[in-house]
Amino acid sequence: MFIKKLQLTNFKRFTDLTLDLSEQATPPKLVLIIGANGSGKSSIFDAFEAVSSKTKDDTTLPPTYYRKNAENDFKVTIELSNHQTITRLDD
Repeated sequence: MFIKKLQLTNFKRFTDLTLDLSEQATPPKLVLIIGANGSGKSSIFDAFEAVSSKTKDDTTLPPTYYRKNAENDFKVTIELSNHQTITRLDD
């Protein structure tokens, strides 16, 4: 199983970001995420944490922790190669 697409909306550094690996003929064996300090590389991994966390009611983080704009909800969507989609909405 491989990640085909990652979409982040109002998530940390990103207003709207889509990483689409589905156009590749074969899934890449290595994906590099490079950029300057503060450009949001760690935010991508935080998205996986947000999706895999127990529940959105987890009180270890404030409700606005993942939000770029504190007034709007965030959304993380991960599409997998087995046609499964995992979504985390903060509402």
